[in-house]
Amino acid sequence: MRSIASGIPWQLFLAIKRVILVLLVLFSFVSQSGAAAGPVTVELETVPTLDEITPLSEPTRLVVVVLDGERKPISGGRMRIRLQAPDPGWLFSTDVPTVEGKRLIEMELPVSDGTVDWEYLFPIRGVYRLEVTTFDGKGERAQRVFSLPIKESRLKLFYLATFVAALFVLGFCMGWWLNRARRRF
Repeated sequence: MRSIASGIPWQLFLAIKRVILVLLVLFSFVSQSGAAAGPVTVELETVPTLDEITPLSEPTRLVVVVLDGERKPISGGRMRIRLQAPDPGWLFSTDVPTVEGKRLIEMELPVSDGTVDWEYLFPIRGVYRLEVTTFDGKGERAQRVFSLPIKESRLKLFYLATFVAALFVLGFCMGWWLNRARRRF
């Protein structure tokens, strides 16, 4: 089988190969710089921060920021938001109210100055899933999924530990008292 390069002088073949390689490298740089300016990015901010959020304590302000490729807020457009509750970790629900695994929010809001914000009171602990899909005025679509870990309040865990310790001490004291009273008879 004959190769294509067999009819071309060797130096000419190497020169053509180098030119093609240089053109490919230049094309990749041009396409990367053009792609960096194009995509829409979606970011999430919470007040208070995710580490400070506890269930049923205070409303959390969620701010979704939509930026274009030049890191400027987009003007106009719409945003679809879906919030999914954490999946149950046991065979049965351990939280009241029973919202595990259910969709809590589904809304579509207009985007003004690149931001959409709302307040929400998280009902239970766990990892929530926030899906954000944006449609800007030019018809470009961007989607991002955020994981929001909500931890139980440390004060509630302290109260639980105190209650269990008090039950243990009460059980020990009652056992000692009943055993002492039985020895008298």
